[in-house]
Amino acid sequence: MITLKQKTVSGFKWLLVNNILQKVISVGTFAILARILEPSTFGLFAMAFIAIDGISLFKTFGLDGGIIQKKNIPEKANHTAFFIILGLSILLAFICFGLAPFVGTFFNNHELGSIIRALGVVFVMSGFGRVPSAVLTKQLRFKLISIIALIGSIVNCFFAVIFALLWPNVWSLVGAYVIRHSVMAFLSWYFSGYRLKWEFDLKLAKELFGFGKFLLGLSFISYVASNASNVIIGKILGAAAVGYFTLAYNIGNFINNQFTYTISRVMFPAYSAVQDDRKIVGQAYLKVVKFIMMLSLPYSIALICLSKEFVLTIYGERWLSIVPLIRLLGFVQMVAPIFFTGSPVYQGCGRPDYDFKLNSASVLLSIPLIIVLTKLFGLTGAVFASIATVWVITPISVFLVHKITGFSLVQFFKQLIPALLCSITMLVSILLAKGLLIAHPSVFNAKFNHLVILTILATVGLVTYGISYFFADRKSAIEVRNMIFNLEKA
Repeated sequence: MITLKQKTVSGFKWLLVNNILQKVISVGTFAILARILEPSTFGLFAMAFIAIDGISLFKTFGLDGGIIQKKNIPEKANHTAFFIILGLSILLAFICFGLAPFVGTFFNNHELGSIIRALGVVFVMSGFGRVPSAVLTKQLRFKLISIIALIGSIVNCFFAVIFALLWPNVWSLVGAYVIRHSVMAFLSWYFSGYRLKWEFDLKLAKELFGFGKFLLGLSFISYVASNASNVIIGKILGAAAVGYFTLAYNIGNFINNQFTYTISRVMFPAYSAVQDDRKIVGQAYLKVVKFIMMLSLPYSIALICLSKEFVLTIYGERWLSIVPLIRLLGFVQMVAPIFFTGSPVYQGCGRPDYDFKLNSASVLLSIPLIIVLTKLFGLTGAVFASIATVWVITPISVFLVHKITGFSLVQFFKQLIPALLCSITMLVSILLAKGLLIAHPSVFNAKFNHLVILTILATVGLVTYGISYFFADRKSAIEVRNMIFNLEKA
């Protein structure tokens, strides 16, 4: 019989593989589109999502989260949630239509209005897949979830490139996005096995909303946090600056977007299943912290040391201005994953209010910093605001998880030592290798050798880190190997 731990590990593996493949597809797609479309096109698309993401806050009212967290909930709750979510989806599509002209006026770009209206269709299409997706998550059926998401990425890539070649403007991105989410909604409904019944229970709706109201509040705070930079930068510096900042932030935030988010998706239903035993929750949290730092600290070093070679190889010389931003984001990546790994603990243990309050404090701190520092230092100032915020808020997050689960802070810091020491070793090895390459300028400065240089430096860093980690924490290294290759021993 497959245990909860094995289901969790298997789910993480499937989502991790899916995220890696999606990221490869995304990077490859952007590498092609960056040579066809102007930076301002990506900035315009990102600005449209400031409105879309804001409206999306109300797409489920947190009801899907309630389905996942509540134990022994009747099937009627799923049908109740479906009708509420579908009604909300239709309403939000109309709100998009009415709000669009005002957003265009705010940013002094009337094309934004048409884009937002077109994207409003996504609400209706994806509304059909919300409850089936929540059911799959509650059952930890992440293999199917991953396959559906991967198909969506492939569809998006295909149509984005085709449309860009035919119509090299922002509408190529809009059309691909609408098609992607329509396909994913259909597949979620078809393969989940969920079958709608005409049942509605007001009492169950109130019970689900009792948990979901905090998730709704958290969604609002997360929206403000994730879009505040784009709003401020777009207003002060313009659409092109938003395009540069968005790309830099996506690269710098890779571990959070792909790995930390993946772990959170898996651990939320896992923590919910064992929420009555806080000691087990604490042990699981500490192990998650160790594994995520095993990835995030070396990635931070790579951002700081290899960003120039990466940008030249993937995006070309006209994107070189984002290199300093990526290097600074390495300091965000050093601690940000720890902050985000606390969220599934709060939610799984029935304390979403902690998550809401902590993220609210983060927003109240970051927004004034972004405004002031962006005006003073441009895009670099916006990144400095992120660094200051995450380094202040993360210790508070650790303390709150400690309060819920009871682990000792000494145990927590022990999880960080192996990755920290091995990352320092990796940093030294990359700097030495780069020094040797610089000593041979005919190789280092060759115009078409960026890929070769990046490959050499990345290989040196990766091999050094892997070998040093094996000697520093052999037990964890073997456990990671088992998680990847041997589910029975995981």
